[in-house]
Amino acid sequence: MFLDKKCDSTGDYYRLGMIERQALTLENYAASDFGNRFYSEDFLKGLSERRNELHLAFVKASAHLFLVTTLLAFFSNIEGKVHFLGFTFSIPSLAPLALSVLIAIAFLGTVMALIDQLIIDRFVGTLGQRIGVQSFEMLLLNHTAQNLWTMAITPKYFGLASQLGHKSVMSIIGLFYAFFAIIIISYPVLWGLLAVSHH
Repeated sequence: MFLDKKCDSTGDYYRLGMIERQALTLENYAASDFGNRFYSEDFLKGLSERRNELHLAFVKASAHLFLVTTLLAFFSNIEGKVHFLGFTFSIPSLAPLALSVLIAIAFLGTVMALIDQLIIDRFVGTLGQRIGVQSFEMLLLNHTAQNLWTMAITPKYFGLASQLGHKSVMSIIGLFYAFFAIIIISYPVLWGLLAVSHH
């Protein structure tokens, strides 16, 4: 590792994102004398369990975010009393504002769950790259099996070279995720602003 910033002309170590720095720290630990611990059965099983928990937490947080945002969109267009299945509900005027607060909390929880998932996936990739395995998830297949469809479109880094189809699909998927991220961010924010301006 470069200790002098002037010697690091490529910026490999002094220009790292926060998640990349965490992955580099794990790589250094894995390269130490007790590095074999990270490849033991107990550790990999625990890593898979934590990964499953974080994936489930993200799914729940994102579902909760869309549910609360949809409720805000519904209640912001209704005033007074609502009749539903024979019951009469009185909707207070402050209900959209209260839902806006819940949306902010749900949005924060979704972002934090997404960051946790990105970090643990980066850790898994770091452990695989250290031993020269590009598909380290396959070693964890007996403990976790999530988003296996991505393996069909991931470019192959060993064996037969990746074809144009793989590379094209990866670009399309990248654009899709970028568009989906914009929707996730703008959906609750826009509805919250509309509800506040409406009242």
